[in-house]
Amino acid sequence: MGDAAARASLAERWGGAIRRAVEREKRAPALIRRAGVVEISLMVDRSGALLSASVAKSAGAPALDEAALAAVRAAAPYPAAPGALGQGPFGFTLPVVFRP
Repeated sequence: MGDAAARASLAERWGGAIRRAVEREKRAPALIRRAGVVEISLMVDRSGALLSASVAKSAGAPALDEAALAAVRAAAPYPAAPGALGQGPFGFTLPVVFRP
């Protein structure tokens, strides 16, 4: 595996750890009974600190968008980036799926 492929694999595994942390914190809004996907753009530094988070693509329901952002914020700080990825910061787009 080349350096680029190794870095991509590390980034994918680290991104999976971030996704799992967000899933643990995800709470569907009580009054919303619909499915939706919110795409969140986030920046994370090398230590795992959340630098920023914003809605990249709305689910069409502000309550779902806010719940997705709340989950991303509640899950931070995230695991530290693997050393081989460099200094960062690192950008991710994370889909947060809500089901009724």
